[in-house]
Amino acid sequence: MNCSIAECYSVGWPVDRQRKISHRYILGVYDLYERLTTKFPQAPYKSGSCVLERVRFFRDRIETLLKRRG
Repeated sequence: MNCSIAECYSVGWPVDRQRKISHRYILGVYDLYERLTTKFPQAPYKSGSCVLERVRFFRDRIETLLKRRG
């Protein structure tokens, strides 16, 4: 997830609870990542948008592949 949510609201929620929607959305994203990485641990996932996150992601993938080759 590498973009921000500009307008996050729900017509089904009361006005005083609208600020909780974006927080619950992020919790749902983390829950989805957890379920996916548990079910498919070898699949590559990238969730960061900054260059450092991409470097870490590919570094970790390369290290994992090299370890498998032995």
